[in-house]
Amino acid sequence: MHDVRSAACFTLAALALACGSAEPAREALGFDQDAPEELATPEQQTAPGFFDGTGAAPERVDPESCAVTRVTLRETRRPIDVVMVLDNSVSMANELGAVERNINQHFGDILEQSGADYRVIVISRHRTAERSQTDAARTAVCISAPLSSLEDCPAGSPGVNGRFFHYAIDIDSTDSLTRLLETYAAPDPLYRLTSVGWSEWLRADSRKVFLEFTDDDALLSARDFLERLTELAPEHFGDSPNRPTFAFHSVVGVAARASAAAYAPEEPIVSERCRVEERLAPSSGRTYQTLSRLTGGLRYPLCTLESYDQIFESVARDSVTRSGLGCRFPVPVAPAGQRLDLERIALEERGADARSTRLAKVDTRGDCAPDGYYVEAGNIELCPQLCEALGALPASTLDAVFDCTAYLEPR
Repeated sequence: MHDVRSAACFTLAALALACGSAEPAREALGFDQDAPEELATPEQQTAPGFFDGTGAAPERVDPESCAVTRVTLRETRRPIDVVMVLDNSVSMANELGAVERNINQHFGDILEQSGADYRVIVISRHRTAERSQTDAARTAVCISAPLSSLEDCPAGSPGVNGRFFHYAIDIDSTDSLTRLLETYAAPDPLYRLTSVGWSEWLRADSRKVFLEFTDDDALLSARDFLERLTELAPEHFGDSPNRPTFAFHSVVGVAARASAAAYAPEEPIVSERCRVEERLAPSSGRTYQTLSRLTGGLRYPLCTLESYDQIFESVARDSVTRSGLGCRFPVPVAPAGQRLDLERIALEERGADARSTRLAKVDTRGDCAPDGYYVEAGNIELCPQLCEALGALPASTLDAVFDCTAYLEPR
């Protein structure tokens, strides 16, 4: 897992050659360098439709035998899907109240202001009564607007919308990870908000982020969870427990630091526990800490209720920063009267030093390699490992290259 601390500059350029001759010399066309700017003139035509017109206006360069069109996309970041798991055990009453008070202003607002395309999926019991009314209400959560569609809490059912989803189920002190696996593809038993599990609310191209709140530890080991999760849905979480593609942040019973500062992934497991009003947390959450370290996640002290605003803001900003780059791009549209031979696509990555590296085309996602990409349903898809690697770079340019033979006359 790459820890991207600053937004990577990522542009995708399409080089498309539409011409008469099928045998131009690649060197003469300057494929390993930018097309000379002095060859472009305002009168020259442009080929419409490249990447749906999402980038800057294309420039037309017209050497003797072929026309080269380059379109630079605007920078794009991946959507973020945050799965928030909240322990409903009796000892978590104060912490769940703090979650309710802070989640909108210090989490939802930060994500909204960032311009991120985000979703928040809560997995926990929904609160239907005033918090002081019953023990069940004290250990449940009700999320109101603007994050959800509920104007007021408590409410008879969760207020789902396009940004917020709630899978209502009891999370006990030691079964968070087991519950995540069990409910991934299981219908919501109480409110029937999903018939296929919380997996329905995950998006194919999103960066997945888990955020766990608990004062205990998990019975399931971190290794078992990673193995079962990546086997369950490799397209979302990585194709191997050794290469998870998600981040797992944990708010657990670790000893507090000044200003509730996070423990970084490279720091060792913390055994010391925090206190709330002289009550020692049942556990420092070693399993959750392990997951955070293995996935590049952060660890925060659960007991510092007055600092939940900082914790939520920190996780929100970290999620946006590390959401990575968009790794799916539409294949350019061929000029009128021609079609594109997708087997002739070549991708080259150019780093900050201007050196080009040819990337490997594979047949399907199942054949992915660290430097690979594939074409599916009209899109160029970067393999997960390549997407992660490019997202960690301070600057990188990806060129899609098509030689003259890539454009064929329609049959």
